Amino acid sequence: MKEYKTGSSYKYITLFILVLNWIFGALFLSIPIYYFIKDGTIIEDSLIFIYPNVIIYGIIMFVILYQNHRISGIKIKIDSKQIIYTNRRFTKTIVFNDVQKLKLNFFGNRSSIKLFTQTQKVRIYLVFKDAYELLLEIKEGLDISGKSALYSRKKFFKFIRMFLNAEIMLECGIKLIFMFIIGFFLVIISISIKPVSETKLIIAFSSCILSIINYIIPVFIIQNYYKKKSDEESFFFPQRDMEFEKRIVKKGYVVFGLLFAITISIILMT
Repeated sequence: MKEYKTGSSYKYITLFILVLNWIFGALFLSIPIYYFIKDGTIIEDSLIFIYPNVIIYGIIMFVILYQNHRISGIKIKIDSKQIIYTNRRFTKTIVFNDVQKLKLNFFGNRSSIKLFTQTQKVRIYLVFKDAYELLLEIKEGLDISGKSALYSRKKFFKFIRMFLNAEIMLECGIKLIFMFIIGFFLVIISISIKPVSETKLIIAFSSCILSIINYIIPVFIIQNYYKKKSDEESFFFPQRDMEFEKRIVKKGYVVFGLLFAITISIILMT
């Protein structure tokens, strides 16, 4: 019986969302607070604005952290006959023979599949590494149990392919965005060496936009590689070729490096 646990990529993207919320919250509150301060003292009327927004912001952060804690505790064990679903509160066993309905939901890192029996239901968040393999095992279990009529073959195939594409995009993004951040700070530092000019700013921000495009290209190449090898009629998905993916990502690193080296050189010469 194979076991699936929450993948590290889910934790990374949750951390990324937390950071974005922290930055947004800090900006959202700091700007009006700046205008509410007079002679170093906060104007009393401004507290009516500040307190509710701090509370709302705190609630949003709590919900994100709670969701991360709840979902990161999910484990799945599966074979051709059943699924054993475990979270931080309970364990459910879903026998494929008893499944009467299923629903697919693709929504980023909250994507899920719902399975319904006569007496219970379970919503499986697809936050596992190689979650598309779990979906293929669920399909196989349903087929063996004679439950193929419960799903649209075309929609299920499209759902798995979308999820595989999302997984590739996330994994490549984690690797390539790191270099983008380093390059972005190098550009900022190089701008600050000499007086800032309009030309330098245009060059700097143009390089950032180009680097985002350069992230999209390796992702597209990898996704297209698997798309050509998969087959809807036979419901075949190839095993991921990690060596191929690494080669494409490494080429992305090289292009990133050249791009920012050229950008910094131009900025320093202008």
